[in-house]
Amino acid sequence: MGRQRVSYDALIKLMMSRAPDALAAWILGKTPSRVEELDPTIPIASAGHLDKLLSVEMPDEDPLMLHVEVQTSGYPRKGVFP
Repeated sequence: MGRQRVSYDALIKLMMSRAPDALAAWILGKTPSRVEELDPTIPIASAGHLDKLLSVEMPDEDPLMLHVEVQTSGYPRKGVFP
């Protein structure tokens, strides 16, 4: 009997969809006053699809867009980090 492979990518995306406000707070280090999930299939995306795109409002700050990409294996040319 083979071991079932876990799709970490799908699991992480599901978790991000369940608690987008907690995701934004964790990444930004502050509690947002409002978080809205945006359509990840926007035409400006180079690949045509983003893992998670959030509109975030923080108290006493300008609103921002938070783009999150899940990467479960190494892609040296795709990542932001060297």
